[in-house]
Amino acid sequence: MNEIETKPATHGGPSRRDFMRGAAIVAAAATMPSLAMAAAGGRMVAYAGGHSGNINRYNVNPDTGALTLIGQTECDTTAVWMATGPDGNVLYVCNVIPGPDAPHPEGKITAYRINPENGDLTLINSMPSGGSNPAHLSVHPSGKWVFVANYGAKGNAAGTVLAVNDDGSLGAVVDTVTIQTDPPNLGVTPAADAPPGSFAISGHNMPHTHHFEADAAGNFAYLTDLATDRIYIFSFDVASGKVTPTPQGAIVESDGAGPRTLAFHENGKWVYVSNEEASTVSLMMYDSATGGLTHKQTLQTLPEGFEGSNFVSYIQISPNGEYVWVLNRLHDSIAIFKIGSDGTLTLVNDVWTRASYPFHLGVDPTGQFIYISHLRSDNITTLKVVDGGADFEMVGYNGIRKGRFVKVVALG
Repeated sequence: MNEIETKPATHGGPSRRDFMRGAAIVAAAATMPSLAMAAAGGRMVAYAGGHSGNINRYNVNPDTGALTLIGQTECDTTAVWMATGPDGNVLYVCNVIPGPDAPHPEGKITAYRINPENGDLTLINSMPSGGSNPAHLSVHPSGKWVFVANYGAKGNAAGTVLAVNDDGSLGAVVDTVTIQTDPPNLGVTPAADAPPGSFAISGHNMPHTHHFEADAAGNFAYLTDLATDRIYIFSFDVASGKVTPTPQGAIVESDGAGPRTLAFHENGKWVYVSNEEASTVSLMMYDSATGGLTHKQTLQTLPEGFEGSNFVSYIQISPNGEYVWVLNRLHDSIAIFKIGSDGTLTLVNDVWTRASYPFHLGVDPTGQFIYISHLRSDNITTLKVVDGGADFEMVGYNGIRKGRFVKVVALG
């Protein structure tokens, strides 16, 4: 087990920071066969999780992007995150288990076999997540390991690594990361870089990890913690599944920023970070030899002159690698940033998501449509990608109770 003791951060550099890129590379590499198949006219299905106790399965119309409900997989839990392995045949689901310890109950990870003909899910097995309230999972590029970020991290495993067996089933936890910290070392509330009048102050009472993922080569792993404003950096041993802090150890965002999710650019040089409490996005330069991150830029995700509270959620790089999309909760918008030749960002647009409290953004494998799950308005909105990702057009709605996640998969 890796125990990380945090110390008060020293913010000596400019408050406008840089982005990190590593997870999008993994996603791009893993989905290339599916992308080619989908572009050739193969069938696509979407899996949606929420607080309904089911995983909804939809047929995806490749021409219009419309979703048609075709089935449900019953769960005794809330499905809050999903990922597929490199071969695309197994769906791994992050489950929060309701119970007496809410809002930080224990969790589990579940593996399902995907039927290549119709997308039906068949349960393979479930394993404890090793911590409470798991918020995110990802699959190592080798397909042999699953990384889990456990949001309820106090006195518990903030990050865990689970084994994956040859048949796609899950094995036990093989390593854990525990963040040891005291309130004086937690970020300020509201965040130093938050908009004027912000009361976005949730989550800085104790460690809350949101994202745990390997880089494209699988040599390093990154764990974000909202409360300590850090992205922890680990070397990863693919043979044993063990994580070890690198010499850099962590990179610190601005005070109270609350780093949440990461997006890795396919060029292997840039990583982008969404900062929940500050409503900012950061660019970090990535060193593939050491796993190191260096801040380069930070920008607000809200229109100029915005005052009040907002919580940033998910970040996504457009399939063509030219734009970064960031979801704003309360402002209920997608902030659209153009990526420059050096990786720096320019805010070019913000688009209303047409619903309340956007939580996650899923992209269809052809890159033509996006699907946004909304926690408060109980629905998914479908938007068409316009001008390569510089804009969106509304397509339609689907209902799902307290929508948390949408994953679109090309079958075959």
